[in-house]
This record gives sequence, C-alpha cells and structure tokens, in this order.
Amino acid sequence: MTSQSFEEATRNLLPRIRPRIYVENMKLMLRKHGKVGEASMPEFRRFTDEMMVQIVRDSVDRMTSVHMDTFQAWGKSFDDVYQIALANLDALPDSLTLVELQRTKKSAVKIYTWEDGYGLSRLLLPQLRRLETSSDVFALAVDDRQLMVAQANDDEVVAVMVALAAKFVERGMVSSQLLLRQQGQWSVHQLAEAHPAYSKLLALQRLHLAHCYGAMNEKLQAESAGSMRICEVGTLRANDNPDRLRAVTLTPLEGPPPWAVPVADFVAIPADDGFFHVRWEAFFETLESELAPMGVYPERYVLRTISDEQMAELSQWECEPELDLED
Repeated sequence: MTSQSFEEATRNLLPRIRPRIYVENMKLMLRKHGKVGEASMPEFRRFTDEMMVQIVRDSVDRMTSVHMDTFQAWGKSFDDVYQIALANLDALPDSLTLVELQRTKKSAVKIYTWEDGYGLSRLLLPQLRRLETSSDVFALAVDDRQLMVAQANDDEVVAVMVALAAKFVERGMVSSQLLLRQQGQWSVHQLAEAHPAYSKLLALQRLHLAHCYGAMNEKLQAESAGSMRICEVGTLRANDNPDRLRAVTLTPLEGPPPWAVPVADFVAIPADDGFFHVRWEAFFETLESELAPMGVYPERYVLRTISDEQMAELSQWECEPELDLED
C-alpha cells in the first residue's frame, strides 16, 4: 500500500486485539532473522499487560496487518489511523451469538462470540452495545473470538466467571486478567486475598502463564542455537478435577548450564541424588548477582552457573512444592 491508497483503505481499517504472546513470538522470529525494529514489522499498542492492539486492513478474502512503513507512506501516525479504525468498528453490525449462559442471584455470566471475528476488539469501544447497563461490567478475554461478560460487581459473579474460564486455559486463553469497566474505562481488577475466588483466579493465571512460557520455548531454543537450556514450566495440581484450578508452577534446571529460567513458584535445583526444590524468592535472592534478564515476555533470566557456595546456601532453603492455596 502507498500513501495514494490511504483514502481507499480508510473504510476497511479496523482495530484488532492480539494476545501479547503472539506479538512476542513474532518479535523473536524477526529477531532471529535480524529484522527487529524494521519498518516492515506490524505496529502494536498495549491494551493490558497481556493484550495488544494493532490496525488491520480487512478485505473480503484476507486480513492484512498495517506495518510501520505503511503508516509512514500514508503520512499518518498510529493514533491517527486508530481513531478511524475505531469508528469503523463502532459502525459494524452487532453480529453476536450467545454461546453460554450461567445465571447467578444478581446477574448472569455470558459468553458471546461475534461472527465478524472482532469480538475482543469491542473492548475498545466506548460501550459494549447490547451487553451493558449502567452497572459495572466484568470481562474475560477467553479466546480470539469469544468474550465473557457479566454486569454485577459481586463475589458470586466473579467466582462463576473464573470457574467457566477453566475450560479455556488448557488450550490457551488470550488473557487471564479479570477486567472491570467503570465509568467507561477498563482496568485490570485485582481480587483481595479474602475474596472467595482469589485462589482459583491465581491458579488460572499461573496455568495461563505456564502456557505462555511453553509457547515461547521452541522459538527461544531456535534463537539460542543450543547455547543455553530453555527451562520449561510445569504445573502441579491438587487433584484431577480441573474445576478446582489449584496449581503451582515449577521450573526444573535440567542439563548443563547456562539456563534460561522462567519465573515460577518453585525452582528444582539439580543435585547428586536428583533435585531439591526452593521457592522462587529464595532462588532469586541467592543468585540475583548471577541472573540477567533476557528482555522477553514472559520474563526469563539467564543463569550462567551456580557456585558451590551458592548451592550450599540454596540447600538451606529446600522445601516441598506443596499446593498451599485455600479452596
């Protein structure tokens, strides 16, 4: 596309929300080929810690990302084009379908899908038409096409939303962050530890984080060309009932160093008779001077080696990676 095609493109521009892990994977792929920062890369803006926004040109047969060099050719900034794309989105018909409904005492939790594929992008609009009243609105971006919403700020609604999200986390959610809309603005809603759904939401977020780490492993391994061990994150469950969602994350340091270590609840340290486990906080405090951030998302640290003195100090923090969350 050229600057002369901007007027033609205008009516087909739309904003699209992407999982941040998708964007980070793209950056790794481009970095491997020495193309990071080039004008041919799509441009993104942050919506939340786990979701990014891009501009696409939507035609009958395909959807094309708008790249940095296209903005330059048009003589437009991302923000200029974003406002046009947002107006186009607002003009789309509400082709939504209710795919799941669970009633609570004060409200109902609903999962919608949009036929046009821009369901999550509706989060960017001033109002979720046909879904909102004057009350607070909760939302979870469960996958690329489906959005879970509820219109009451009470404990039961949140608990039901988290329980329904359990079936999506195994195949990869867009985001595990609970969003709350008040006075027309979305924010990430943090539950207090005393909230009845706190432990389940925390476990949901841990499982989502483990999935994100796993999605990066192959590209990190290719980029490192075998120069370091890409540690994987596993999860421990309370039992075989996924509805409970009680879980902790565990990272084993396997093979010879150096290691690319993801942030987990526990780290398994190699020893003569297998492994011993320490909490991440103890691991980081002991080895902070040896850990270098990799500058990727989710965050990982490069650990070149562990000295005998550091190993002895870590062994004093040995513990069992138990599920210590309350039901």
